[in-house]
Amino acid sequence: MRTKPFALLAVTMAAGLSSSSRIAGSPSPAASPAAGRPDLRSRGGIRIGSVFIPWGGVAVLNPADAIASGAGACSFNVSYDVTNAGSAAAGSSAKPFLNRLRLIDTATVAATSTGLALDSNQTKSLSAQPMLPEGEHRLELSLDDENAVAESDETNNRTSVSYSLRGLCGPRKPG
Repeated sequence: MRTKPFALLAVTMAAGLSSSSRIAGSPSPAASPAAGRPDLRSRGGIRIGSVFIPWGGVAVLNPADAIASGAGACSFNVSYDVTNAGSAAAGSSAKPFLNRLRLIDTATVAATSTGLALDSNQTKSLSAQPMLPEGEHRLELSLDDENAVAESDETNNRTSVSYSLRGLCGPRKPG
């Protein structure tokens, strides 16, 4: 007798596993923020010059995208989003929070966004112009870097990307 897929599911459910049990290796569902608290996170990724890198990803940066250069580093226009997925405001004009972009391997702060506040379910796009060193590096975004906001989930405030940058920075001059 052949077992049908639905019969296997029914046997599994009857064995006491709830429908929310995870199969090993399957992605976990997004956590729901606790009621009455903010929850800061960045959803998509980061754009460095013309290159978009999803969080956790790796990319080769285009040195021609740089807006300035000096001492083995290039300055880029950078943008990322920050979302308050919680049910309460995060920060205020009287008590704002700040985010930092940090080079993990050198513990150097590359950019800081200050004076931030988000209403419940609000998303903002933020931009900066950090100086990024040549070579291979890991860039970390730390939301609410000084823990000014009491959130429902403090574990999702840090995320990072890896990048490689080689070559002369800045637009090429005709020649």
